[in-house]
Amino acid sequence: MNPNGEIVIGNASENAIFRAQDAMRSVAEKMGIASADDVQTLVDKERYGEEDA
Repeated sequence: MNPNGEIVIGNASENAIFRAQDAMRSVAEKMGIASADDVQTLVDKERYGEEDA
């Protein structure tokens, strides 16, 4: 039951995905990743090396 008094039915897979998303969001914030461009920059650095990104 949620705070509004509604009964919410979920499944374990859905709950696991939401927990994983929350964990990834937290790590991204700590790393300073805030956009798709930030992700692409990180991928480029790993793929091509620091000097080429």
